[in-house]
Amino acid sequence: MRAPRSPKTVQQAISRAESVLRKKTRAAPAGQRDPRWQAILQVGDFIESDPDAVWSFIRTWGQSKDGDLRMAVATCLLEHLLEYHFDRFIARVEEAARGHARFASTVSYCWKCGQATEPSRAARLDRLISASREKSKKLPRSQRFTPDTRVPRRKSASGKPRPTKAKSSRNKPRNRS
Repeated sequence: MRAPRSPKTVQQAISRAESVLRKKTRAAPAGQRDPRWQAILQVGDFIESDPDAVWSFIRTWGQSKDGDLRMAVATCLLEHLLEYHFDRFIARVEEAARGHARFASTVSYCWKCGQATEPSRAARLDRLISASREKSKKLPRSQRFTPDTRVPRRKSASGKPRPTKAKSSRNKPRNRS
């Protein structure tokens, strides 16, 4: 199967990405390429040349109920938008994070790079990320990002998963001094 050609314009990239994001509602299984992340990466190719169009995409999809999708928007787009265009977009990012808990969650996944590492900008972004983490704690667990770190549970002789053992303080040795 041939890989799709890279889009030539930001509008082509956004159209393709939105088409994929509307069709693919779940992350790809572990170890497989996720078409949603790939589409978002193609939008990211236009951050330096068409930041306003990319911001519009970030603003829309950074509010998704899907935590994995918000993580992709944060790490592939938003942190790089701030890397190259910090002063131009930080006020918009702050406003969006204040207004929407899911967008705040998106902001909370960002790292600092480029322009965002300069001391005064870094301090401002740190404050925003900290406030965003607090705001995103109000999201229902189903909308929070949790990396797929699940380990397959061993099955019992009947083929059913074994119940997990609760940790108990009764099993810990007591300090009798």
